Amino acid sequence: SKLLSGDAQGAQSDLVASLRLDPRPGEVWRELGEAQLALGNRNGALLSMQRAQRRQPDDVRVLERLGRLALDRRDYELAASVLGRLRQQDLEAVDPALPFIVGAQLGRSLTALGYVNAALEPLSEAAELPERFTQSTTRQEALALVYRQRGDVWRDIGDAHARLGDVESALEAYERAAILP
Repeated sequence: SKLLSGDAQGAQSDLVASLRLDPRPGEVWRELGEAQLALGNRNGALLSMQRAQRRQPDDVRVLERLGRLALDRRDYELAASVLGRLRQQDLEAVDPALPFIVGAQLGRSLTALGYVNAALEPLSEAAELPERFTQSTTRQEALALVYRQRGDVWRDIGDAHARLGDVESALEAYERAAILP
């Protein structure tokens, strides 16, 4: 494919031509979104991924990319919706790092929306990331971000417990946050 060989512009042209013939295939919308992203067109990529998701609501690649694009735009409602749906998939079968990544992203989105109680579970899952990740993953960059943000995740967990009146759990979370960079 042209996208894999680095010709994002050519891939975009071919995919647009394909969609003119038949706009139904979600895979084509997903690949168009990837091409647009490679070209720096984040708004176009977001729209294409949304169209792909309407056609393939459980496509892990689409949900993952759409969630990330929504987070980058600080569209926490869209991010929480998409990441919540993504979290229902068998993420570990796709990539063993994905449950931690999605947990952190969903927890942050829910926290930003004020859904503190709902954020606790995905944040707690993300916080349980092992000291050293020994499994093979294709999401090293996203996993590295979760590792760097573990202290922040534990602080968010502490804040959530504090807002919910669970002072003891909040203090435990703050203690765990304090020992992390």
